[in-house]
Amino acid sequence: MTYKRPDSRYPENWNRLRWAIFAEYGYICQKCGKYKKGDLHLHHKRPLGMGGSNHKDNLIPLCSKCHRKEHSIKKKTRKNKWHLQTC
Repeated sequence: MTYKRPDSRYPENWNRLRWAIFAEYGYICQKCGKYKKGDLHLHHKRPLGMGGSNHKDNLIPLCSKCHRKEHSIKKKTRKNKWHLQTC
C-alpha cells in the first residue's frame, strides 16, 4: 500500500521527510520517550493553520496516543482562548 499525503499543504516528498525525521529521532516518541517505530506520527509543533511550516525544525515524531493527546490539549487551549476573548 502506498502512502498518500494528507492534503495539498504537504510537500511531494512528505513520506521521505517523515521517515528521515523518524530516523533522526531514533524512532522514539518525543512525548513519552518510548520506541514506537510502527506507531509514529509526524507532529507540527506550530500547526500549519497557525503559520507553521513543514520544515524539519517544526516537526517531531509522536506515537499515536501522544499525538491524540497533544491535539486534544491544543483544541481545548484554543477553545479557552476564544472563550476568554469573547467574554
